[in-house]
Amino acid sequence: MADDSLRSRLAAFVPRMIWSLLDRDGEGSRTKGCALFADVAGFTPLTESLAKIGKEGAEELTRILNDFFSAMVGIVHYEGGDVLRFGGDAMTVFFPAGISTSLRAALRMQEEALRFGTIETRGGTFTLGMKIGIARGPLLLGTVGDAQIGRDYFAAGRCLDRAADAEHHATRGQIALCPACAQRLPKGARGVEILADGFALIAEPHRAG
Repeated sequence: MADDSLRSRLAAFVPRMIWSLLDRDGEGSRTKGCALFADVAGFTPLTESLAKIGKEGAEELTRILNDFFSAMVGIVHYEGGDVLRFGGDAMTVFFPAGISTSLRAALRMQEEALRFGTIETRGGTFTLGMKIGIARGPLLLGTVGDAQIGRDYFAAGRCLDRAADAEHHATRGQIALCPACAQRLPKGARGVEILADGFALIAEPHRAG
């Protein structure tokens, strides 16, 4: 895709990790790193309340989500990560670096989420937070479809599923690590709880170095 202006417009919709594949039909790439799955806690009651208001409620919900996720995307990009997908009130991220980078980003995201803790809306007052899961492993990236009809990209790897599994272990404000990540934490690390199934919880968001 030689048109730089078109590439620039697509940048808002296509992960940076996919850009290099757009010119190579049918080719994929394989990389290793850490997947991060983040889910907004408190999103459902906010959505249900604003949906009753109609167009103004939908516009307010869009603004809140844009503000929330824009802050998170800024942190992800600063730490060298890439947003693979948004799904309603959740986002899937990949860091080609090690666990320390993804964990630092997660801690910063939880810290930033505190800023959105209490939100006043037309539908009432709501509390938002985040649950985050992190897992490490290989990731396969590629594109499917036909340039004349339509193309899409895909990201596949067990680390994506394991990051979602880890997120299910977390509650609002917590970060959960898959067993493989948990094993790489320093022994006796403060604020870390190792669960019976090997997952680890980091319960208190704090300022990451």
